[in-house]
Amino acid sequence: MANIKRQRGKNFDAEETILLTELVEKNIGLLNSKLTNTITNQRKQTVWVSIAAQVSSLGKSVRTVKDVKTKWSNITTSAKKEFSAHKIYSKGTGGGPAPKPMDATTERVVELFKDSPNFIGLGGMESSMPTPAQEDLCQERLIFV
Repeated sequence: MANIKRQRGKNFDAEETILLTELVEKNIGLLNSKLTNTITNQRKQTVWVSIAAQVSSLGKSVRTVKDVKTKWSNITTSAKKEFSAHKIYSKGTGGGPAPKPMDATTERVVELFKDSPNFIGLGGMESSMPTPAQEDLCQERLIFV
């Protein structure tokens, strides 16, 4: 058997990316649902098929469900990285060039996930965890009480 290279698909253009973001935004509750029963998974699959069909209907390129899911994953990953870099820069002391402004798609993704712990991280964990010295004090109090 000869090794057959798969054909590389066309890049998503801005119009396809914007449409994908809008369609996922409309169905974000279902698509991010933690339920994994048969009915929910069928609904999720139906939504992804619908999104792929609508993105393909633009006439730029035929997009499969896998293509659309992968693109959405890449969009969210890059938005997380850009948001994190922007947050780190804003906590700095200044100096140097200004950060590159986020594009419209990234801003929409950040707005969608701004309250999600998997996007912004868990806040306050460092201050709520006892230090080893505090743990020793707690154990001493328990012994003497």
